[in-house]
Amino acid sequence: MDLDEFDAERISPEQLGISKNKRDAILVQLLRAGYIEGLQSTQYIGDTKPTLTDLQYTKITLTGLNYLDENSLMRKAARLAKGITEVIK
Repeated sequence: MDLDEFDAERISPEQLGISKNKRDAILVQLLRAGYIEGLQSTQYIGDTKPTLTDLQYTKITLTGLNYLDENSLMRKAARLAKGITEVIK
């Protein structure tokens, strides 16, 4: 959100360490769930999955930011709980 333009290379399959098919499937799910917007996808007749284009217009939504924030808090709480458990043992 701080950058003028989205750097699509940051979510390349190579950067993420996953296949292009898996990356694209995740992006489509994020788009349909309302966590991101601006992603252009087209599904042609006979195709089993959409084709993604114009990744540079992809942006996180308020819903996506809230999701990241909540999950970050849950990870912190889980780490804290694990630490407490280890101290008690």
